[in-house]
Amino acid sequence: MICKHKNLEQIPETRFKICKDCKIWKGNRESPHAYIKEYYTSEFLQIFKHKIIRRGWYFDIHKTVLDSLKVPFLSYNRYLEIGCGVGRLLWTLRRDYDKECVGVESSDWAHKWMEETLGFDEKFKVFKANFEWLDKTILGKFDFIYMCHVLEHFDNPMKVLEDCYEMLNNNGWLYIVVPDQEHQKRMHTHNWAFSSETLKLWFKQLGLKDVKVGFTKPYNGDGDVESLPGHYLHAVGRKVNAG
Repeated sequence: MICKHKNLEQIPETRFKICKDCKIWKGNRESPHAYIKEYYTSEFLQIFKHKIIRRGWYFDIHKTVLDSLKVPFLSYNRYLEIGCGVGRLLWTLRRDYDKECVGVESSDWAHKWMEETLGFDEKFKVFKANFEWLDKTILGKFDFIYMCHVLEHFDNPMKVLEDCYEMLNNNGWLYIVVPDQEHQKRMHTHNWAFSSETLKLWFKQLGLKDVKVGFTKPYNGDGDVESLPGHYLHAVGRKVNAG
């Protein structure tokens, strides 16, 4: 079971408290993102360029990181992305590698864009829902579960990871990307802020094996990444059933 943060202590001159046991930072964000057209099409995020989705660039970042962590990313059959946005990763897996892909996305605009532009079929489907409220039994089991800049938004990220563990097939991988505490300390845009130590501990508390955490500088397309604070943390772990 993942730490439940019974020993929180205020960090001076910040809006965060730190758990003395697992070192997670718990904040009190006041203004959540609005996941509407203006968010997805903003120049800062560069999800689109000249109205075309930038899926190749996005896919290559994660493939490179997973290669460096020795995760055989493309060796599996069934993939789940939680908070899949406009489907950049999933659509590449479906179109270029013929994988079975399932997404969960709460944004009305993003879900409608995918349905109208990419189209859904038996090997590419997206449920419009908040993952925390969704009946997980309709999703099934997966070889690879992924979320990028999503975990820090949830009310109860510990329960989300426990649900993911239950949905993994034996030898399946969990992969999450989150901003680190330095990034959040300066930009404070989420309720949870992670360190590599916290992620390693949480993954091991889940029962995952081969746990590793990689780092990248913050990226949003063609921007000056060196000017952005902190790092993005890329954590992986594999489910290995006893026997």
